[in-house]
Amino acid sequence: MLVTIEYLVKDQSGTTLFDTGPDHPFTTPLGIGVFPAKIEAELRSIEVGTTKEITLTPQEGYGIFRDYLVQNISKEIFPSEINLAMGSLLELATEDGPTVAKIIQVNPHDVVVDANHPWAGKTIIFFIKLLERNNSEFKCAGCGHSGNNCC
Repeated sequence: MLVTIEYLVKDQSGTTLFDTGPDHPFTTPLGIGVFPAKIEAELRSIEVGTTKEITLTPQEGYGIFRDYLVQNISKEIFPSEINLAMGSLLELATEDGPTVAKIIQVNPHDVVVDANHPWAGKTIIFFIKLLERNNSEFKCAGCGHSGNNCC
C-alpha cells in the first residue's frame, strides 16, 4: 500500500523537527519501516483528506536514548580525506551492519559520535494529512519483488 502525505513533526516544546510543507508531499509504501507502527496503523485507517495529530512516546517512536550509542573514536582510523567536523554524518561498520552516526564533539585525537536516532528519547507529535492511499501492490525498486522488507 502506498500513501501520499503532508506531515509536520514537533517535540513537546513545540519546536518543529521536520515539515514536508504543502508543496512537497511525501509518498511511501507502508510496512517497510519508514514510520513507527503507530503512525502506519493510523495511515491505514484514516480517511483520505483527514488531518490527524498523533503523539508518540519514545517507546512508540524512535526509541529511548541509549548512552552506549555515544562513542569516542580515534581520528587515526579515518582516512585523511574524511572531514571530521561537528554535525557531520558518518557511516560506521558495526557487528549488526552499517549504521549512521553524527559527530557531536571533535577533540584533538578523537571524535565523539552519536548513533541514536535524532528523535530518540523524545515524545514527538506528528501532524499528518493523508492526501492519497493506493492499495496497489508495492514492488521493490531494488529487485522487483512484491511485498515489504525486501531489499
